[in-house]
Amino acid sequence: MLQSLITALICLVSISNAFYLPGVAPTNYKKGDTIPLYVNHLTPSFHHSSKQGKTATYVYSYDYYYPKFHFCTPKGGAKKQSESLGSIIFGDRIFNSPFEIKMLETKSCQSLCTSKYSKSDSVFVNRNIRAGYTHNWIVDGLPASMILYDATTSTELYGSGFRIGKVDNENKVEFYNHFEITIEYHKRKEDEYRVVGVTVSPASLDRSELKEDVNGDQLCSLDLKPVQLSKNKETEVLFTYTVNFQESDVAWATRWDKYLHNDIVKYNEVNLDDDISDESGWKLVHGDIFRPPKQRLLLSVLVGSGVQIFFMTFATIVFALFGLLSPSNRGALSTFMFIIYIGSSIIGSFISGYLYRFLGGDNWKLNMFLTPVLVPGILFSVFVVLNFFLISVQSSGAIPMGTMFAIVLIWFIISIPLSVIGSILASKRPLLSVPVRTNQIQDKFLLNHGI
Repeated sequence: MLQSLITALICLVSISNAFYLPGVAPTNYKKGDTIPLYVNHLTPSFHHSSKQGKTATYVYSYDYYYPKFHFCTPKGGAKKQSESLGSIIFGDRIFNSPFEIKMLETKSCQSLCTSKYSKSDSVFVNRNIRAGYTHNWIVDGLPASMILYDATTSTELYGSGFRIGKVDNENKVEFYNHFEITIEYHKRKEDEYRVVGVTVSPASLDRSELKEDVNGDQLCSLDLKPVQLSKNKETEVLFTYTVNFQESDVAWATRWDKYLHNDIVKYNEVNLDDDISDESGWKLVHGDIFRPPKQRLLLSVLVGSGVQIFFMTFATIVFALFGLLSPSNRGALSTFMFIIYIGSSIIGSFISGYLYRFLGGDNWKLNMFLTPVLVPGILFSVFVVLNFFLISVQSSGAIPMGTMFAIVLIWFIISIPLSVIGSILASKRPLLSVPVRTNQIQDKFLLNHGI
């Protein structure tokens, strides 16, 4: 037996040496190799700036090649990329793109296509620019982003995507039609490179007044006036792009740090005592996170019952995996589950009582009573009603009254006393301290939504 176990472990070791997660292995590029750029859906921003402040105008996304946007399509047409189930559920719609990028081959002001926007299409695009819709490009698995600077930490961060346009100081809408793409690469060894960062600097450049023979860098001069889609006439827009390469000391294994830094480190370094008027994310409600809910008693009872059911399920699976619940012993599984559920009453009541105290509840006796009674009582009541229906039709599935009485007896003799012990233990445990203070006045948004 021991020899067989050792042999199995050795086999597992040899398997693990040859195993890697698909899609995680780095891609090595040589000079001139094609670097695919994929385009994802266009998503709205939930904290874009407007005259009315920061609001969420839209909550739905568009495919990148939604007809009204008139973005340039690749030769042969747009082709949807294969995605995982999780990717589809979270709304990703990934396509190939017309951008041609090759490792270490810079490009300056390359033309993509010319699109014409009707009056109705212009109104549509301008409305979505005001709503803060954002490009979501993907290069070598990394999101293409704009560079942001954190003044408090003097660090460079990567934002989430980049806007399709902007609203200037005069409240006029500018549409981005030129993209300066910078590929940051890490030289692993001679003629072997890895992509470690992708940034995009979009610009709005109107070429309608240029002469027809003008080309090259003159088409991408930043001195040109911005593109403003007219709602009164058809507008013609030329799309262009530039590709630059920049060597970086960042290794492939740590290339995500700048992206994650924006969400984690930056939040952690914010002074919680300051006014977070210009912040987004959980900081907007940081003063209400630990505010006790209105139905704290019901919440604590349900959480305790849920933990009890989870423990029963986990213990049953573990014992079944070790072969201690043989299917040849009929009823062993259900009996074991019932015993574990009854025995884990002390765990459920402990969690319920502790959570209730943590949320500021003072009627601990009612909590001690409801934890072993509420959920089991509801389930048992339904069980009794259904059993009477089975008895009325003389079904063999009906539970005898003696068994019903035994269940109730076990409930009162074992489950309830264990719950009382768990509640007493919870009442003696010191409470955890919360990391942030709770505001005296509840946030209006949360209050209006009954949170």
